[in-house]
Amino acid sequence: MRAGLGSLGVGAMNAEAARKAIRDTRALTDKPFNVNVFCHAPATANVALEKAWLDWLAPLFAQFDPTPPQALTEIYTSFVVDEAMLKVFVEEKPAIVSFHFGLPSKHYIDALRAADIKLIASTISVKEAEQVVAAGMDAIVAQGIEAGRHRGVFDSSIDEGYRRTLLSDAVNRTTFTSAISGHVARSLVNKFTEVGHGKTAPAYPITYDAGKALHAAAKAKGDFGYGAQWAGQAAVLIRELPAAELMAQLKAELNETIAGLQKLLYA
Repeated sequence: MRAGLGSLGVGAMNAEAARKAIRDTRALTDKPFNVNVFCHAPATANVALEKAWLDWLAPLFAQFDPTPPQALTEIYTSFVVDEAMLKVFVEEKPAIVSFHFGLPSKHYIDALRAADIKLIASTISVKEAEQVVAAGMDAIVAQGIEAGRHRGVFDSSIDEGYRRTLLSDAVNRTTFTSAISGHVARSLVNKFTEVGHGKTAPAYPITYDAGKALHAAAKAKGDFGYGAQWAGQAAVLIRELPAAELMAQLKAELNETIAGLQKLLYA
């Protein structure tokens, strides 16, 4: 690990907000940084399912006085259909753009490459890594279970479960850089085990609109318990340090781990 790459997440922003964020970040540093977008498949509206969700949430809204929204929308536009965001990237030319939850079309990739932007995509499996290579990415972010249930899976034919990424296979079977997501030193030596997970309601991304509305209604009454929070297994390992000190520690831990593995392998 030679250095860290700062990343700016704009998946929840519209195009002009992303432009401002890129320019504001450039005002703070002359170093290259990554801009990350979501490339999930856009949701298909289901009126009956939306009504069922809103009916189910109605008693919760009633606790804070407001009525539920009358209709729901997909509040985060996927980059795969966001021509305005593509235009911002081509004009602003961030050094790197990375994709999460999937890949954009060849048209988008070609436009970004023409702007001399390096491209990265996340993957949780060798099969996905092979698709990333075929799409012409410059690097892979290989994600393990340390990233939590919010991993960037995009190949629906893969049974994601709670498997770790096969990092060694991903590196051996592809021909370019693989970055490790998660707590670096621990992820290399941990014995990964399956984690139980409770039953959840049917996945439907448009429902997030209702969740945001409920959170706003509750927060207005002083209740902050309805926000959406995402965290992997390493959340409790967060260290409050300046970025340079943290990177130095991670580098030292990684080198120590590699040395220990080499000693075991070649003793």
